[in-house]
Amino acid sequence: MENFRHNWLVLENAIKQLKKHSLNVNYYIDGNHLKLFLDSMIFSANKGHQEVYQFNGLGKCPSLDPNKSVYSELIFKIHSQFLTKIKREMCHEFQTVYGTNLVDEWDLFLSIKPTQRLNNPTELFESERSQKFGWDKNSPEFLEMSPYFNFFVGGGVDFQFLIKTLKKYWRDEADPNARSRIERFVEDFESRDTGARPKTNEFLNQQKFSWFREALDEFDANWKSLVAEVSEGQTRFNIKPKQHFFIEFQEKAVDTKLVMKCMDDLAKAKNDDVFVFITNDTDFLPLFERVAETHQLIWLTGAKNKSKGLSGAVGRGKIFDLVDFLSGEGLHKKIPSTKYWDNEVLKQSCPDIQVLRDDYLEQMAYEAFQKQQQEIYEDWERTARLEWENDKF
Repeated sequence: MENFRHNWLVLENAIKQLKKHSLNVNYYIDGNHLKLFLDSMIFSANKGHQEVYQFNGLGKCPSLDPNKSVYSELIFKIHSQFLTKIKREMCHEFQTVYGTNLVDEWDLFLSIKPTQRLNNPTELFESERSQKFGWDKNSPEFLEMSPYFNFFVGGGVDFQFLIKTLKKYWRDEADPNARSRIERFVEDFESRDTGARPKTNEFLNQQKFSWFREALDEFDANWKSLVAEVSEGQTRFNIKPKQHFFIEFQEKAVDTKLVMKCMDDLAKAKNDDVFVFITNDTDFLPLFERVAETHQLIWLTGAKNKSKGLSGAVGRGKIFDLVDFLSGEGLHKKIPSTKYWDNEVLKQSCPDIQVLRDDYLEQMAYEAFQKQQQEIYEDWERTARLEWENDKF
């Protein structure tokens, strides 16, 4: 481990000496789609950590609730995992298209033998692998990705007008049950800044949206290496008195702003700029087709039922499932987690939560592997028996 750290420090010094190739990664994020996905991951986090607690005989796991810190950290995790996943792919792809010899950290690290201890950055480019790629004679360029986040969400609700409208419904309503429900709505929205416990799901959802919106507003302040901008549409409410006074909040003009921003960026984009979309709205199909004509288009979606139209425009190799970045892939599953939950919630009842979580996931991966191997053996045994029976007769 000490040798690894030493070589990594030498590698970082080597990177400083390389010419940089900056690649702009432009994110266009449908805020409503992203929030729905993150809320589903928060549900998975609660379920997964409860399993960890039960596995270790710790009883009931504390509730892992959302707030702006949680939303912000989960979004950053998606971004970090995504860039790690595509960086090497982009190096090789742009090298093929533009003829530029690009490398990332792991390209360089693979040039170091496991037992080797580097004395200086020069030795990195004298290795057998480096000579194979000609890096000893022509230094490669180091790929740097510059992310630009564009969030698109509905604007704030006019709560004063909403409260006034609810009170009018209350005066005109004869049914005592309906009047009681309206009173709970009015009490929730009038006390929205006091921290009182919500009495209605509609207010709780609006409270979560407010935390999500705060996370977006402060995103680039919390993560200094990123640039982020939030574009607002409008949020309107629709009261449905015949459905037990259900309040529906609707975002307007959000999609239009996303399209306009993307087209503006497309007009001044460099040839190798990358366009990343987080959405599942088929209305963006013409935009996807236009971007794909001239630039790299990548689609991230958290929906179980992915839009077939968008899938066709992007192509299989450029589609990524948001779930994989927070819950893992294949046998190596993860439980969505944040530092806020670990430090402020879980460590109060379980100081070793990180170790116990890793141990639990390792055990689950082992059991999944055993099950997979058993299924492979049973499939082989079934095939062998059929072949034997066919030969026999």
